[in-house]
Amino acid sequence: MAGGDDGAGGARGGERSGQPAVRADRPGQRSQILSLTPLTDIAVQLKIYSMSEITEVAARRLLIDYTRDIALSDEDPARIVERTLTDDAVWVTDGTELSRDQLIAHAPPARKNVTAVEMRVDDLLVDGHRFAARCRLITDHRKRGHVEIDWILIGQVAEDGRVRRIDQLGLTLDNVDGSR
Repeated sequence: MAGGDDGAGGARGGERSGQPAVRADRPGQRSQILSLTPLTDIAVQLKIYSMSEITEVAARRLLIDYTRDIALSDEDPARIVERTLTDDAVWVTDGTELSRDQLIAHAPPARKNVTAVEMRVDDLLVDGHRFAARCRLITDHRKRGHVEIDWILIGQVAEDGRVRRIDQLGLTLDNVDGSR
């Protein structure tokens, strides 16, 4: 179904590549389904997201979902990296450039040693394709105990809603007691 607003606060758009951009909850009503369709397909079909909005969602997905999934999920790490980062992504941590293979290889030891993880986003600034964040990674680690890392990140998001570049600096606070 192509066309304009359905009058029920629903989205505009249609279908592309056989993937629905919207779901009909009941006849005559349509609602957005962000998890079933790539973010850019929705943005293109519905024409309701600015690049800054896409960038904010991508940054939060990177900081929260990617961090949690790489450390704790059973999902294939290559799939997590693929949905989060572009094929030509550049990730620089404390001056060291990490390849996609290195990011994927980081998952097994993280999953072996991390028992709990939380990413607290203290500040997130977005401007078009660019974002900057100040956050704290809080983990419980089998060998190192309770570890907190303060991160400053600057990133760039591609048109498809995946992260293209990350430059980050971290300060590790080992064996922090449970009080904050």
